[in-house]
Amino acid sequence: MEDQKTYQVELTSKAKIYFLEVLEYFYQYGSLVSAERKADALYSLALTLNKLPDRGSIEPTLQGLKREYRFILFKSTSKAVIKIVYFTDMKDSVVYITDFFPTSMDVKALGARNV
Repeated sequence: MEDQKTYQVELTSKAKIYFLEVLEYFYQYGSLVSAERKADALYSLALTLNKLPDRGSIEPTLQGLKREYRFILFKSTSKAVIKIVYFTDMKDSVVYITDFFPTSMDVKALGARNV
């Protein structure tokens, strides 16, 4: 069996801020145990992009930019969904996560957050 290529996963400085904002929401509106579980699950899902980063869908609101942005979804509740937005540098084998975007926000904000 052939070895699968592994990518390094990095959060941009903005993505780190957006991640902390999502965590703040988890802790503000959920129990401590629930918030910690969701925080771990969200971060763990982001790290799974180290294998098969192309599995995410192309982000339509970011098409036309110099990079091909993709996203995967994290469902934190039945109504709350977070888009993990990223692009892949194939040459250097790095996945750059650029955003943790709550889908309840205005989609127009996604473009401004990722340029």
